[in-house]
Amino acid sequence: MKVCTTVDENLRLQEFPKAKFIVLFDDQRKEILEKIENKYHERPKVARQCISMKPEAVIAPHGSACYPSYAMFKREGLRVFVEEVGKPSWEAKLSKEITWREVWYSSVRAIMQRLRLVE
Repeated sequence: MKVCTTVDENLRLQEFPKAKFIVLFDDQRKEILEKIENKYHERPKVARQCISMKPEAVIAPHGSACYPSYAMFKREGLRVFVEEVGKPSWEAKLSKEITWREVWYSSVRAIMQRLRLVE
C-alpha cells in the first residue's frame, strides 16, 4: 500500500510541522517511492502536499493530524493511522487508526504552537 508520512533526515517519523521531508513509501516492500522537502511547516499545508502524492493511507505522527488536516484526509477517502514521533519509518505499522482524541490533541497542540507556548 502507498503510504504518506513525514520524517526527519534519519527517516524517523516526525510531527508534520517539524518534519524535514514528506515521503510516499510502499509499506509492503519498505521502499521510498517519493521524497520531497517539507517547505510548509503548517499541518494543513503538509496534509495538502501529502494528498497530492496520491497515497492510499497516511501515517500521522502523534500530534500531527489537527481537525483541518483530518477533514482533508477523510474527504479524500484516506485511512489515517497514528504512530509515535521518532519511530523509524520502516518500522511503522498501519494498525492504530486515528481517534477523535488524537485529532483534539493535535488541534490543541497546533494552537499552542501558533501562540508559541510549546515547540
